[in-house]
Amino acid sequence: MLDDVLPGAAPGGSSGSVGGAGGSIEIASATLLESPFVEDRGDGTLEGTAAGADHAERRGGRNVRLVVALAALGAGLAAVVLSRFVFPYFSVNNDEPVYVYQARMLLEGRLTIPVGADTAFFRPWMSGQVGRHLVMVFPPVLPALLATAQLLTGTMRSVLAVGAAAGVILAALLAREITGDRRTAATAAVLLAICPIFLIQSSLFLSYVLALDLEMG
Repeated sequence: MLDDVLPGAAPGGSSGSVGGAGGSIEIASATLLESPFVEDRGDGTLEGTAAGADHAERRGGRNVRLVVALAALGAGLAAVVLSRFVFPYFSVNNDEPVYVYQARMLLEGRLTIPVGADTAFFRPWMSGQVGRHLVMVFPPVLPALLATAQLLTGTMRSVLAVGAAAGVILAALLAREITGDRRTAATAAVLLAICPIFLIQSSLFLSYVLALDLEMG
């Protein structure tokens, strides 16, 4: 009866199973030898080829790039969400509205504000009078970026997203350059993306994240 069910089995039963296993091993070995990533050393053992190593290297590189891209995307989204729902009217740092105010000045084509009769009562924070004009204290780099984002995307918060995502990517590149290890680079990207201080700073209209990006770049 067993011969009808297992026609390849030997009368003793067990020898047929061994034979079947041996055949499976031979088939698997033949399949491996047909792979461009494995070669026979001639002594009955197999080793990976250079093509196999290159394939593994490329696959590992793709995985690292995917991790870094997801971390950057998450950091960018977190910056916008926190800015919109946690700090919708700025934080306690009074520098934030000054940067936004300077950006709005640039949108109106102004670098300075003319002194008027009400200047003594409605003078912008962190401004100084030079002749008949008020000059803002901050360099126009971040305000210019905010103004450009407002023109191109309709919201200044897009600068926050780009700055956060760029910081994560630059952290990964810096870690890879220093250590030469892809996993360390991916770890650096993830750690920065989930760092509470980075998440908060990237959601504010301040220059700290921009300075960090420029330093790492």
